[in-house]
Amino acid sequence: HRGYISFLCRAPEIEISPEASRPPASAAAVVGDIEIFIPLADLIDLNRERARLQRELEKTLKELERIERNLKNESFLTRAPAHVIERQRERKSELESIIAKLRKNISFLETG
Repeated sequence: HRGYISFLCRAPEIEISPEASRPPASAAAVVGDIEIFIPLADLIDLNRERARLQRELEKTLKELERIERNLKNESFLTRAPAHVIERQRERKSELESIIAKLRKNISFLETG
């Protein structure tokens, strides 16, 4: 699907690899367990990109905090159906992974 993705992104070249490394001065997005890097050398304001990632991190941390409160709440654990509790545990794991990647990307922008 490389050609289709390239067309949708309007990018002349794309790289898809589990070993891909982040290019310098690039924007990043985290979607589930996938990281997307877009090289934007001299096209982005690094401070704005850092601020965007920081806002996303704060939003994700709040969602994780809410889920952790639910999973520690005995009333929730006794009343909620098992599939709801399991989904909350899965989402907690997903959020922890996203948070780690966001922190790594913020750190990357701070150090260049």
